[in-house]
Amino acid sequence: MLMLLGDPSVEVTNESRDESQIAKSLAMEALAEKVIEHLTEAILLNSTSAIMYGTSASVYTKMKKPNASSRDANAPLKNFYLSSDHKNKLKEFGVEPWTFMQKLDEAVFIPAGCLHQVRNLMVRRSL
Repeated sequence: MLMLLGDPSVEVTNESRDESQIAKSLAMEALAEKVIEHLTEAILLNSTSAIMYGTSASVYTKMKKPNASSRDANAPLKNFYLSSDHKNKLKEFGVEPWTFMQKLDEAVFIPAGCLHQVRNLMVRRSL
């Protein structure tokens, strides 16, 4: 597709400058929507890729859609838990990981700023 170039001899008015900015915004919006379509397809093909979610979150941020950005930025964390290998690797860097089961009616205090991960286990009780 050949892009037409403007005539440099035409005087640019405030109105035409505003219309130009609107056209540019519409073009960027359309581009971002197409990018999201492709990234959604990529995520559906490989839902374990944190890079895909991060890229999608970045695009949503540029589109000024913070909720969608936050959702995609946090999505990989919901499906990933530290294995024994991960915990051993953390120890090499001086991080002491703790694992414990919280029982019904127990409270757990986690100081502000401490990284933590919670995995909810379904408890079934028969009456």
